[in-house]
Amino acid sequence: MDPFNDDQSMLEEEQDPAAAFLAQEDSRLAGIDDDDFERVGVVENGYNGDGRSRENGMDGHFANGDDLSDGDQGDSYSFSEDRRSDMNEQRSVFEAPKIRPMTPEKIRKWREDQKERLEKKDAEEEKKKAELRSQAQRELQEWYQSQEDATKKMKKSNREAEKEFVNQRDSDKAGEEWDRVSRLCDFNPKSAKGTKDVSRLRSIILQLKQEKSA
Repeated sequence: MDPFNDDQSMLEEEQDPAAAFLAQEDSRLAGIDDDDFERVGVVENGYNGDGRSRENGMDGHFANGDDLSDGDQGDSYSFSEDRRSDMNEQRSVFEAPKIRPMTPEKIRKWREDQKERLEKKDAEEEKKKAELRSQAQRELQEWYQSQEDATKKMKKSNREAEKEFVNQRDSDKAGEEWDRVSRLCDFNPKSAKGTKDVSRLRSIILQLKQEKSA
């Protein structure tokens, strides 16, 4: 056995997988190259659809003219992402702060005047409420006083009438019997309908009263 032949066969076996892979890729790309496709890059925020920057007129090229191969796409994407983040940071730093709009002088003065008017009206309302409460309290006290006075007068008149009635009832003077009877009778000529006619009895009692008085 030739040791050199063995080394050569082992080297060929180690290179065979790579060669097979390259041959397969060449055959696949050969079919694609036959087709005529128009490369259309969608530009959004300064980047193509493949992630490459189009700034400064570059389309897959560095500023020095070097081409970006497939193996350098990862580095180009990282470079683009870093540049985008730097631009966002600069935008956030230099972004103008939001300024609250100033209230016009007329509106501010109107609000102050309105506030003063409302406070004045509230003070006047409280003053009127206090006056009405005091007036109601006085009127209530006066009403209680008038009710008390009227009750006292009514009690006094009732007691006097009761005393007079008792004196007349218990009087035993001669010739006053028919007088007391006539006071107990109703001599009103306008009697209610449906009642008995007592005009004859009334005339007799009045006649007897006059005869005793004479």
